[in-house]
Amino acid sequence: MNFLCGFCLGLSCDTLRLTGDLSVKILSPSRPGPALLCFLLLGCTGSKDTATDAQLPPADTDSVELLDDTWVDTDTGISGSYTNEEPPHSLTMEHSGHWDLLPLGGPFTSMVGSLQVVELLDGNKLSPWCRATFSLTGQATDEVCPTCDFGFLILFYLTEEGPKKDDLKDDKGNPVGGLADCQSPQLPGDGETRTLAYSDSENMIYFNYNGTNIWVPWYQATQLRDELNFVWEHTAGFTGVEEDN
Repeated sequence: MNFLCGFCLGLSCDTLRLTGDLSVKILSPSRPGPALLCFLLLGCTGSKDTATDAQLPPADTDSVELLDDTWVDTDTGISGSYTNEEPPHSLTMEHSGHWDLLPLGGPFTSMVGSLQVVELLDGNKLSPWCRATFSLTGQATDEVCPTCDFGFLILFYLTEEGPKKDDLKDDKGNPVGGLADCQSPQLPGDGETRTLAYSDSENMIYFNYNGTNIWVPWYQATQLRDELNFVWEHTAGFTGVEEDN
């Protein structure tokens, strides 16, 4: 079967036609910056023996020409039916917290700590999109990642969510959302237990993903004697806001 398949992120496509019934997708970034990822498979029309039937033009000829109406300066789409437009909003997800390691001086057999989750729509710190705070308690476990120094089976208990006293409502009069409104991937639920472990050589907290023994890097962290602090922040495009007509 003849085929032409391209997969690109952050790219637009121009179509060039070469002699010998060969069509090629020429991929270029949709905006300044490095191309993220592109895989391209080409198939030629004609007989099955494309190695002998398809003839590419010599490099010093002018046989390559741009097809009409294939490129528009403002086009950010991969094709006419799939767009890659810039999202109307951004959402900044901030996670921070600490572990207090017990007993003092180790070896550590338990921990207590906290996790704070705050999400900001378009960077608005006066009226966050959501807020949630967890209290953490954990018992030591031998089930740790290969590079980890210690780990705990940790219980996440939701202690606070939603608006605080000084928070403002958003432009539509909505208060700050709670845990159910947060968009961060793989947030713990209230009363959930997870196995997490710390690697001092990597300054990283690892998560035993859903008990599969697949250890996923979760939070950058730093241990200072009997306290471990961690933080994570990421900003992504966001379309989950109803716009006024």
